[in-house]
Amino acid sequence: SNGTVLAQTKKLRLSGLGELMDGIFLSEELGAEKPNAAFFDQVFEAIEETDRKKILIVGDSLTSDIRGGNLAQIVTCWYNPNGQKADSTYRIDAQIQDLQEVIPLLSQSW
Repeated sequence: SNGTVLAQTKKLRLSGLGELMDGIFLSEELGAEKPNAAFFDQVFEAIEETDRKKILIVGDSLTSDIRGGNLAQIVTCWYNPNGQKADSTYRIDAQIQDLQEVIPLLSQSW
């Protein structure tokens, strides 16, 4: 996330999604923001996963989250609670309107 450690920790705790994650990567701690490759390079190094089809980025920002996921060649999920239309320049693999919709995506093969 490009958000602050304090804000993102609170969001993950309140949503319950933080309990499902093995790691959380915050730009404030990494010293690089999405969509910068330096952000994703540090994430990939930390998780030691080589199959990028097994990596899912969930985000509400087309310009940082989805663009970053596209550049990093990982699976993207756009959190789009208002049902906005996206520019066709973005590859969006999944789209959700409620964060609870992420859970079934975790068992999907991409």
